[in-house]
Amino acid sequence: MIKALIKKEWKKSKNIIILFAILCIFSLASIVFDIKNLIEYMRPSDALQEIINKGVLNLSYIKNFIMILGGVLAFTQFYPEVSNARIRLHLHLPMNQNFLIHTFIFYGLSIIILFSLISNLIFFLSIIVFFPIEVFYAFETILFEAFIISTLAYFCIAIFLINPSKNIKVAIFLLSLLIGMLYQEYVKGFFVAQNLYYYFCFIFITYYTLLFNSFKTYAKGYVK
Repeated sequence: MIKALIKKEWKKSKNIIILFAILCIFSLASIVFDIKNLIEYMRPSDALQEIINKGVLNLSYIKNFIMILGGVLAFTQFYPEVSNARIRLHLHLPMNQNFLIHTFIFYGLSIIILFSLISNLIFFLSIIVFFPIEVFYAFETILFEAFIISTLAYFCIAIFLINPSKNIKVAIFLLSLLIGMLYQEYVKGFFVAQNLYYYFCFIFITYYTLLFNSFKTYAKGYVK
């Protein structure tokens, strides 16, 4: 039954996944070509200075694609289920309900994680061919930030679609604003390396719990 559920989720989301995979591949290819062009016209040491001091590598496309992926994936995964009232039927299948909810959530999160890992791996390999590994570490935070935002977007969209309570939706919106302000105030900038992983753990635990409880509330049919 789990295989059938995963196959159904894949059928709903495969077009979006393929589209974002193509966009990410083109973005990463553009970064590789930028590095190659720098090496052709400059000595490696000069190219290194250009990358570090002037930020000539444009990571905005790959960063934006990863950030948007989470929200689009959540909408594609859950909107058809909610609009057609199918998800409550799924939650009452003859199997452990908690395990079923975890399967729903982990399917979406695994796609985001896979995209982020592959993007980081390709970027890592393209960097270390020409430069010291420290150059990759200098840009690693940018891609990790994109992964965090994508994960947060996935949770927020899923909660807004699944949870029937308008009050909870307003509370989630305000909480997300507060988290964004917290990021700007205490995480982004000088302390980013020390705080970013703790920030991600806080977001993951908080929003995973909220999404899990939203599923349980939806299954019971409560509207408050």
